[in-house]
Amino acid sequence: ADGKVWRVVQKVIDRREAWPRLARENASLLLAFATGVHGSIRATPHTGFFWGSRDFLYLVCRYVRAQPEHLDAMVSAMFDSVYNMDPELPAEIIDAVFKELLVHEGLSFAQCEHVIAKLMQREDQLEYLFHEWSGVFPTLPGNARCALAKGLLPTVGRCPHAALDFVLQELEMSPKPSGAGVSLVAIRRLLQRCRHLVAPATFPAGSVLVGLVAGLCWHWRW
Repeated sequence: ADGKVWRVVQKVIDRREAWPRLARENASLLLAFATGVHGSIRATPHTGFFWGSRDFLYLVCRYVRAQPEHLDAMVSAMFDSVYNMDPELPAEIIDAVFKELLVHEGLSFAQCEHVIAKLMQREDQLEYLFHEWSGVFPTLPGNARCALAKGLLPTVGRCPHAALDFVLQELEMSPKPSGAGVSLVAIRRLLQRCRHLVAPATFPAGSVLVGLVAGLCWHWRW
């Protein structure tokens, strides 16, 4: 029944978008819940029905796909406010971002970069990210893959083999702008060194070295 309730909510939101005043109310109401104005989204509901946190997060991700002007604010609210409302929410947010947002072909590179930047700020969830989603990285649309590979560079010393393979593949597919060859070769060699270690996490210098050279390589788009 909860799933049907949320489909009704989604339809109502979609219909209200046809009127500018109601569309503004949609955005403000969703952002208010996401920033905790009404308390935790896992708390006693104010809506008269079960306010399932996964349903809410999926709805929010679908909403900002259709209303990209609200994407930055809503993604920031998810990772800065919703994230801390309940111990189970960090994993639910990561699932929602991958299932309903990053898989969307319509996101620009800048939008994907914002999502990945907020995601990578949460180092406490890197293990969950790698365990649950490393296998999905190569299947994402091009802009999401580029942003994700770039975002993973500072954490390369902690990446499992699947994530390292993904970053290496994206580097191999990237163009080689004039003057950038040396820095690209340096990063590729570093990643290959990490890839052949039994446990990449035992190479703590990896993330430091990548952090030093990453700035040399990202003045251009992949």
